[in-house]
Amino acid sequence: MKKLFVALLFVSGFALNFTANAAVPSALLKQDPPTLAPMLEKVMPAVVNIVATGEVQMAGNPLLDDPFFRHFFDMPRQPRSRQNRSVGSGV
Repeated sequence: MKKLFVALLFVSGFALNFTANAAVPSALLKQDPPTLAPMLEKVMPAVVNIVATGEVQMAGNPLLDDPFFRHFFDMPRQPRSRQNRSVGSGV
């Protein structure tokens, strides 16, 4: 049983040492590598940048609205809204 475990450990360790390498076809080695530049020149005018801004109303907490509680814990007034911004792109 011990010999089988050692053999399996050796085989698995040996198998893990191999790495996968992709071979480049010899026809591509004789030419310049392919490029996306011609396609990008055609489609770039259709790409847009989108920016959306807005204001989100935040729900109030009744405990934080109590004047005694605010005075006791010396809490400043919290804003009831916050700004949000989203960005993206499209075609």
